[in-house]
Amino acid sequence: MERQEVLKRDNPLVISALLDASVLRRSFGGPEVMRAQLEHLPTLSELPHVHIHVVPDDAELCPEGAFMILSSAGEPDTGYAESAGARGRLIDDDGYVAELGILFELIKSKALNAEDSQAAIRKASGEM
Repeated sequence: MERQEVLKRDNPLVISALLDASVLRRSFGGPEVMRAQLEHLPTLSELPHVHIHVVPDDAELCPEGAFMILSSAGEPDTGYAESAGARGRLIDDDGYVAELGILFELIKSKALNAEDSQAAIRKASGEM
């Protein structure tokens, strides 16, 4: 919860998240915890600087792991990739970061729009 404070400051972070639909069904921490998490996502997405999109099961994309692109004004973009065992690594190779940016946009093009994503999240919450 402390990390989410950055979303409430005067100059908040802009978040654009793509969630694989499978994470909406994968119970982590038990049904109550998962339901609370799923109920919180639509609340977050009501913030003007938070954009959450669900990538449907039939998107036919497999990025081989979670990744982020971190951008800051006046600085080159940096990537962050996670791998097995919750090990992550920063990526500062401009070419590789550009590839991640293209992959992000490709995945986003297959994702549900904001309204349909919220509906999918609410449906999954009701099924917990």
